[in-house]
Amino acid sequence: MPDSDGHRRGITNRQMAWGIVGIIVAAIVIFGGGSYLLARALTVDHSDDTAVERDLTELVSSKYADTLEAQGILQAAQSESISPEVDGKIKKVYVEEGDEVVEGDVLFTIKNDTITNDEKSAQTAYKDAQESYGTALGTQKEAKTKLQDAKQQLSDAKKKSKSSDEEEADDPDADADTDADASTSGGSKSKKSTSSKKSSKKSGKNSSTSADVTSYEASVESAQYAYDIAKAAATTARTTRDDAQATYEAAKEQSDKLTVTATTSGTVTN
Repeated sequence: MPDSDGHRRGITNRQMAWGIVGIIVAAIVIFGGGSYLLARALTVDHSDDTAVERDLTELVSSKYADTLEAQGILQAAQSESISPEVDGKIKKVYVEEGDEVVEGDVLFTIKNDTITNDEKSAQTAYKDAQESYGTALGTQKEAKTKLQDAKQQLSDAKKKSKSSDEEEADDPDADADTDADASTSGGSKSKKSTSSKKSSKKSGKNSSTSADVTSYEASVESAQYAYDIAKAAATTARTTRDDAQATYEAAKEQSDKLTVTATTSGTVTN
């Protein structure tokens, strides 16, 4: 019976030992696949079929790489087709397939002589209209200055005429001479003659002043007419200038379409 028990203990010890070895192998497989290595875990002494732990378990880290190769089609998450808005022939291409571009980069240009010539003609017309408008403004300004001068001269003449009238009304010699003439029938001829000279001088002065006023009134009327014409011409020139500007801007907008640019950032493809 003792031998039988010893035999069973021997079998049991062997089974335990091989079980421990199996656990170590399994640990190596598991941790080896996960990029870890179990080193010097347990040492088995087969002499007495017992497992003895001599060292601590140690995990050693190592890099693990796995490459997966596959074939497929790479598609962009977003794509845009760019086409010109005007007709014509391709003049120059600035990019190639695979080039990286950002929004606003020039892709290609188009040749269209009609659009190009229309822009040049419109630009010339606009420039001429601007110059004509500037000239008309200058003429209007000059006419306005002349009108103001004429009005000032008329105002001065009227003030002068009014002053002369007031002086004549306040002259005491005029009344004295009149009284003397009325009281003497054959009185002093010399005194009467002097009075006549004074009256004639004042009358001539008043006539001259009245003539100046009339002349300046005519000048103001003429200057006003010239100014009205110049002002109307400037208004017409401004309208012409504005129309020419609108035409030029529309022609330039068409001309700008001859240059095709990227509407978004990305990679050029066919």
